[in-house]
Amino acid sequence: MFKFLKSLFISEKEPEIEEVELSKLNNWFEDKVAKIGFNEQAINYFARIKEIKEQLPELIKDLNNAEVSKDNKNVEERVKNIVSGHRDNYSREIERFEENLTLLKKEKLESLSEYQEVIDYTKDLDKNIELLAKKTAKSYQAAQHLFFDPVEKLFKKTAELNTVVKEFEETIKIVHIEKFFAIKELIKDLTHNITKQKDLSKEVEERKEKENEIKASLKKRKEEKEKLKESQEYKDYQKVEDEVGEIEKRIKDNDNNVFSYFSKLNKPLRKYERVALDNKVIQAYVNDGLKSFWQDSELEIKQSLQGLKKALQENTIQFEDKQKNNFLELIKKSESGYLEELKELGEKLKAEREELLKKVEDAEIVLKIEETNKNINSENEKLISLQRKVEELKSKLEKIDLEKTKQEIIEKVNKKLKIKLKIK
Repeated sequence: MFKFLKSLFISEKEPEIEEVELSKLNNWFEDKVAKIGFNEQAINYFARIKEIKEQLPELIKDLNNAEVSKDNKNVEERVKNIVSGHRDNYSREIERFEENLTLLKKEKLESLSEYQEVIDYTKDLDKNIELLAKKTAKSYQAAQHLFFDPVEKLFKKTAELNTVVKEFEETIKIVHIEKFFAIKELIKDLTHNITKQKDLSKEVEERKEKENEIKASLKKRKEEKEKLKESQEYKDYQKVEDEVGEIEKRIKDNDNNVFSYFSKLNKPLRKYERVALDNKVIQAYVNDGLKSFWQDSELEIKQSLQGLKKALQENTIQFEDKQKNNFLELIKKSESGYLEELKELGEKLKAEREELLKKVEDAEIVLKIEETNKNINSENEKLISLQRKVEELKSKLEKIDLEKTKQEIIEKVNKKLKIKLKIK
């Protein structure tokens, strides 16, 4: 043990330089760990545990067969029975412990996973010894009164096992095995991140290729769209669209004339509505002259206007002379066919518009352009989504710092193994 501890604290010498390929780094490290000097200590540790385990059954047997010494012959039978019960309990607990005490059959430790197995084994054994001490404390104290020698021999042997375990735990602390595990984890992270970096880089390239494919397809579809727009068919379609626009303008102008006409007569019609016998038509025109005009297929309003004319002339409804004359002039226009002209022109224009709109709706060129636009929009969405994903992947790539991890491994290996490592 002293020799081993001394080797851990020898004066530092210049670190050896070793170059290791990245692909062989893990195996190289495992090989170095197998030679740290912990191996001999562990094998000796197993041997001592085995030796103690083999000695326990004989000591348990001696205790079970022990008789009360002659010096204690005069002790009351009741006391003897109680102490014998504690002796039996103490013996039984030790026997159960011995039976459950497993041995690690290892001739050599060659990896950190095996070191971890030994560490875990030691922790469990330490807990079991502590539990045994708690279970047997009372029985041990009581059994000593009549069976001191065999009890004490058995106790010392379990105490020896406890000492062996505690000493080995100190060895584990001195060696700082956890630092080797930290290096192992860094190597694992490095290997994982290298694979991850390759996978991400590959995915970025694949998505960029897809991005270029979509861009090429978009360019082609935009060219198709421009070609469709330059075709004679599309020019004819635009001509019809222009004609529709012109007719829409004329329809609007005609509607404005209708609206203007009945807006000017709104005030006298409101007054006439109160005295007229049949005022439903008048009421509708007062509320919405334009709408009522186009719903009035027989132009019943003309009859109402005649009634309004009579009411104005007879002063049934009163206005200033100038206003009255203006109203009468407007009614006179209706008598000369003005309203029929407005209705005829409006219906004609609407019919022409419907005919043109039918042509527009049936135009195949429009359907082709709409389909092309739909495809362009769809591919634009795909492109945006793809570009966003590429940026996400690039962001992940930027976060992978292989050099930082390599440097950490190099520093820890240098400090723990006294080797100046170069990772190729």
